[in-house]
Amino acid sequence: MKSAIKALASSIDWYIYGTVDSFVFSYDPFGRLGFLMIRGTDNLVASPLFQQVSASDDGSYFMAGQLLFDNRLTVRAGGCPIGRRK
Repeated sequence: MKSAIKALASSIDWYIYGTVDSFVFSYDPFGRLGFLMIRGTDNLVASPLFQQVSASDDGSYFMAGQLLFDNRLTVRAGGCPIGRRK
């Protein structure tokens, strides 16, 4: 089964964020060689329920599904859907 990727850049293009079924990522294209961070969805409180991504204008935060991340992929807010609590 193929998994579609959803990605977008912050409005000032400092970061590119994205999600697929098994991970979320953040990419900083302005580092010396570029800097890619990947976080598997299996170690999140709850996996993003839907493949929608949106970012703040300055790129410091982004939403992947119902979860709010900072650009280092730390979950800042988001809920655990009923029945999926660990």
